[in-house]
Amino acid sequence: MVRPLIRRLGDRLNVSVAETGHHDRWQRAEIACAAVAADRGLAESAMRAADRMIEDTDGVRVIDSATWYR
Repeated sequence: MVRPLIRRLGDRLNVSVAETGHHDRWQRAEIACAAVAADRGLAESAMRAADRMIEDTDGVRVIDSATWYR
């Protein structure tokens, strides 16, 4: 379930995505998304879309989410 989600996020939203934690846990994953954009609004839009896509995926429950901008 994680690999297809990662691939879908990257393909549809043009963001970088990686599984970053809980590799050895069954039914648990941590993924990170990153976007580079000309302005902050575009990056925020991409991250909101990624959050929605993850939350709308059947069988996925979001436990925590955090966003940083630099």
